[in-house]
Formats: sequence, structure tokens, C-alpha cells
Amino acid sequence: MTNQQKKRYHADTSWFHLFRDMADNGDLARMPGSTVKVYLVLKSYAHFVTGQAFPEIPTIAEKSGLSVSQVIRCLKNLVAMGFLRTTRNGRKNIYHLYEKVVVRDETGRTAAMATWEYQPQKNKQTVTDLNQIVGNGELDQTHQIIHIKNVQVQINKADLDKLAGQDPKFVEQLLSIRARMLMRNQHEKT
Repeated sequence: MTNQQKKRYHADTSWFHLFRDMADNGDLARMPGSTVKVYLVLKSYAHFVTGQAFPEIPTIAEKSGLSVSQVIRCLKNLVAMGFLRTTRNGRKNIYHLYEKVVVRDETGRTAAMATWEYQPQKNKQTVTDLNQIVGNGELDQTHQIIHIKNVQVQINKADLDKLAGQDPKFVEQLLSIRARMLMRNQHEKT
């Protein structure tokens, strides 16, 4: 085959993944089918290093087979479900996708929700870091605050109440961190 013939053909072998937990934790069942389509289109446009996606709304509509107004509703659904954050650069939307994985205790009860901004290049390391924390039982150690770049572990209210009985100072520290993060997020929006 000549070089000219080779250039005539192209197969896009790009890929992305979904965590099985998206189905297991019920997020997929709660997500309308059209919202799943928009999520998949955005993931297919995500930059390998940054994870950011930049398709215009009409492009998302064309690729998903939906109307522009449906796409806009679906984007709002994804934001509400915690899978998307949208920022703007001039007139251009920048889509930041998020991964969510439920951390369960030995009884299968939800103990925490790990979320992080989708960055395909760093995903393997992020998953390794999360598995190390969970595998080492570091979530149970109330005297230690663990930070992994690009991972945020959210502890639900029931767990805070449970921890309060064991170590009120730790709960106070968690709430303080949460308050600082909320202030930082408010500052970034302005």
C-alpha cells in the first residue's frame, strides 16, 4: 500500500471508560437516556490530559441525536447529578467532567463518595490512590486527614454523626475544611 493510499483511510480508535459503580450505585438508572447520550458525547470529546471538553451545544445535539433544548436540559441534569461543571472562556463553554465512586463499608452501606475531575491521563493513578486509601483502612482513621490530588472524598451526614460520638474534634476539622473549600469555590466563581 502506498503512502497516498494509507492517508485515504483513518480509523479513530480513541476510547473512554465508565466506572461500573455508575450502574451499581444507581446513578445510571436515575439518569434519563438522553442525559446518558450527552454524557457519552462529552466524554468522547474530553482532552486526554486536562479532561476538559469544548464541543458547542449544536455539535453535542448532532452527535447525540437530540435537539439543542434537550441538550441544554441534559447538561443541567449532569450538573445536578455531580457529573459536570461548566465554565466559560469568552463565549465558549468548557465542560469539566467528574467521576464518582461510592465507598462502602463491610456491610455494603455507603460510607463515602469519592469524586474527582475526569483526567484520562491521570485516571489510573487516581484509582490506584483511592484503592490504597480504602485498602489501608485510612478512611477509618479519625486522627488523619488524607489529601489526594484530584480526589475529593465526601462523608455523608450519618457518618459525621457517628464520628461525632467517637471524635468531635475530627468532625470539627472536617467541617472547617468544608467551610474553607466552600469559601474558595465562591471566590473562584467571582
